[in-house]
This record gives sequence, C-alpha cells and structure tokens, in this order.
Amino acid sequence: MQWLMLQQDEPDDYVIATGEQHSVREFVDIAARELGIAINWEGEGVNEKGINAANGKTIIAVDTRYFRPTEVDTLLGDSSKGKKNLAGNQRSVLQTLSEKWSRLTWRRLRKMNCAKEQDFKFITTMSKVIKNSKIYVAGHRGLVGSALIRKLQSEGFTNILCRTHAELDLTRQDSVEAFFKEEKPEYVFLAAAKVGGIWGNNMYPAEYIYNNLTIQNNIIQASYINNVKKLLFLGSSCIYPKHCPQPMKEEYLLSGYPEPTNEPYAIAKIAGIKMCQSYNRQYSTNYISVMPTNFYGQNDNFDLETSHVLPALIRKFHLAKLAAEGHWDDIQKDEQIFGPIPDIIKESLGINPSTNKPLNQK
Repeated sequence: MQWLMLQQDEPDDYVIATGEQHSVREFVDIAARELGIAINWEGEGVNEKGINAANGKTIIAVDTRYFRPTEVDTLLGDSSKGKKNLAGNQRSVLQTLSEKWSRLTWRRLRKMNCAKEQDFKFITTMSKVIKNSKIYVAGHRGLVGSALIRKLQSEGFTNILCRTHAELDLTRQDSVEAFFKEEKPEYVFLAAAKVGGIWGNNMYPAEYIYNNLTIQNNIIQASYINNVKKLLFLGSSCIYPKHCPQPMKEEYLLSGYPEPTNEPYAIAKIAGIKMCQSYNRQYSTNYISVMPTNFYGQNDNFDLETSHVLPALIRKFHLAKLAAEGHWDDIQKDEQIFGPIPDIIKESLGINPSTNKPLNQK
C-alpha cells in the first residue's frame, strides 16, 4: 500500500486498515492453537486469566502496569478511499500474524533454551490436523503420493485434494496459483516430480531439471501466498555427494559433487530443500523436507528403460517366471500395462520380437 501511495501524481492522505476489530483474546487463542495449546478463560476485567487446559497452569494474565494512561474505547479504520483510488487489497492479517508470531516466538525461545516442554507442549502439526482439514497431495498417482493417500484415508482424513496432470499442469504457474487460490489447501504434500533411473536421467537431463524446478517452485510459492499451514517436500537420496561418507548424515549435504549421471535431478531437489529453508527463514513458514532412500511398491514405475533398479528387477523376475511357466499371453498383458519390453529381453525370455510368440512357434 505504501508503494502505491508513492506512485500517485498528487500527494494525499490515506487510511491503511482492514476495517475489522479483534480482541487480544482472539489473538492469543489463535497463537495458542498453533502451539497445540487449548486455553480456558476465567474471570473478568483485570482478573481475567488464560489457563492451559492440559495442566491447569495460568499462562495468560492481565498486568495493569502496561495499561495506557488514556485508553481508547474503539479503533476502526475506514480504508474505502485507498481501495478506490489505489486499488489496494487490504486484507485481514489476524490469522496469519498470530500463527507466524507463535511459531517465530517458539523458535526463538527454543534457541535461547528458555522454553520448557511442560509449559509449552509442542504437538507436531499432523497431530493437530483435524480430520476434515483440506490436504493437497501433489503427485497422488505415483509411488509415494498414492501411499500417502492410502495412509491419510486409513487415518480418517476425508478432505483430500487430488488433481491429475490433465486437470492441473503443475509446470504452469498460472494454473497452480489459480488452483491454490480457489481450493485454499491447509496442508500440502509435495510428492509430484519427474523421476527415473540412470538411463532416464542420462537421456533427458534437461527435462529432469526443468520439470522438477518448475513444479516445486510453483507449489512452494503458491503455498506461501495462500497461507498453507505446513508443507512437506520430498527430496531424494541422490542429493548427497557421490563419495559421501557412510552412513549418510544430514550435514553431508553439499559437502561434495553429486553423481554426474543424475546431477540435474539432484540439483533441482537441492534447490527445493533450500527454497523451503529460505521461506522458513524469511517468512516463518513451516515447510519441511524429507529425503527418502530407494524404495519400491504399489504404483511404482516399472518401465524397463526409465525405472529405478529395484522395480526393473522385480518386473524382470516376474517376466522370467511367466516365460518359464509358458504364460505367453500374460507377458503380452504385462507389456500393455507396464510398457514395452526391449527386444533383447524378449529374446532372453524365448520370445520372437517380430511375432511376440515363442521362438519355437511360427
């Protein structure tokens, strides 16, 4: 707003206000909820107290030493002139301000070693999420995303947002911003990514670095703009140096060069980690990053050219078993579902690549 005021041809006076009134109690209630604390209010006036419902301790009290010499009964700003002349968007900031204040204060207290767990019992965010909280899982059809969906549903969460690539292209910033503005998710799991094995990384390095950077940049920025309470970013173990000491520790990040084959993908993931850390530092957001190691499972990529080692081995074992038992029709069904089988593998299975029939059949 101040910037818009400075752009006017003629100087003028403007009231910058939300047009809303809130009590100190409202501010305290919101801040306390962010820390997982339920407050029971007792008494009136100067005798009013806020009591921690969990342990019965008084944590809020009125101190008359901080009363103003002359109190104003009401303060309410009318910003209609600014909205009309400046086209400004003066929105209510109570919720955001309260939540950021509580998180920042807690962080500083912990650093100063003066916050005690018994007084400020910090409950992890997911334990505070109510069952109908709006949760967006980006990449819900993939290995990790689909597992998150199953877990959330098994825990009783009912308000889960999912979008296919056809419905929402995560590489399009305007589309992502429109989605977040309309849906307003409270929690975000960022499991969407372009992933693959050594062959895929080696053949398509530009796609791997561009798509992953673009997807995570769009989602993290949109989460910040729309006040997402918590975001989980999924990285990869390939972010660590090629010659990383074993077992790997968090502090080994950026202590050496990554493996050259998947360097573009690793750099994109490192950028996502640093983006989360930077937003937390500057904006007091609550974005965390986890680095899963190699895994496999339901809805994995079993393409024999672009998949990781484990799913490729699993599929090859399955194809070998089908060939040994003479289930040629099932091998053709497998190819329709999981992708083409290279000719060299067909031949090793006893299949003629040109006819898709056993070598001993014409």
